[in-house]
Amino acid sequence: MNLTETADLLRTIRAICPAQAQDEYSPEAWNLVLDDVSLPDATAAVRRIARSASPRPLWIDPRQILNEVRRIRAARLDATPTSSTRRSVRRNL
Repeated sequence: MNLTETADLLRTIRAICPAQAQDEYSPEAWNLVLDDVSLPDATAAVRRIARSASPRPLWIDPRQILNEVRRIRAARLDATPTSSTRRSVRRNL
């Protein structure tokens, strides 16, 4: 994400977690952690975190987003057939 996208993500987080403190430096600080994450992946991570069943008050930090994005990416890779899987499927046809 670039800095503008990080600021957009933080606006979404502020709407979901209105009590969570943010200031004018927050986008730059969060971008240090999330610069190699795409906005769609980060948004999907925020959605998953916000929809969790935890009874605790909702606070979202960049590390949570990064960890959730890792899970999203791992699930995406697991769902993608490998070339050896494709070969065995073709042989069975």
